[in-house]
Amino acid sequence: MIEQAVRRTAAGPGEHRFGVSAGDELPFADGSFDLVVALGYIEYFEDPAPALAELRRVMAPGAVLILQSFKWDLLGRARHLLDSATGRAAARRERLPPDWVDRKYSGRELDRLAARHDFERVAATFNNFLLLPEVARRHWPSLYMSLSDAVERAAPRLFGFSAVNYIGKYVLRKAAG
Repeated sequence: MIEQAVRRTAAGPGEHRFGVSAGDELPFADGSFDLVVALGYIEYFEDPAPALAELRRVMAPGAVLILQSFKWDLLGRARHLLDSATGRAAARRERLPPDWVDRKYSGRELDRLAARHDFERVAATFNNFLLLPEVARRHWPSLYMSLSDAVERAAPRLFGFSAVNYIGKYVLRKAAG
């Protein structure tokens, strides 16, 4: 991810800094940031509270947090329930590392989690809409992306049940401490 970010940034050398650290021990001073973007982040913590507390610590009062989480879409939830009933979910789980966490949050759950850490939601949306069966998405990925993008532009809330991602925009009400 860091290599991709460095390659994709249009800025010259030194204008952006990229690094890797544990989510519950960020190497930045208190109140260092006015904006934090955490995509594909929160769902990988067994206990997300320390990671959110750390984000809160490095953010200035009034700073903006863009927090995205994968969520259950309607077809994914149905597939998960079927896999659980047939034992396929357990077989998949056995192939993962024992400490693997991949928690899906509904919009309401993510909003509540953020609120417990003094973040107030000011906007939210959904994206990556699964509107075609998996076989169609594999065979015609450009059609899938075009449909998903069209729904995101036109009516993301209306089709939120089929979205894979929930993205909240939150403002930090007060500094940590």
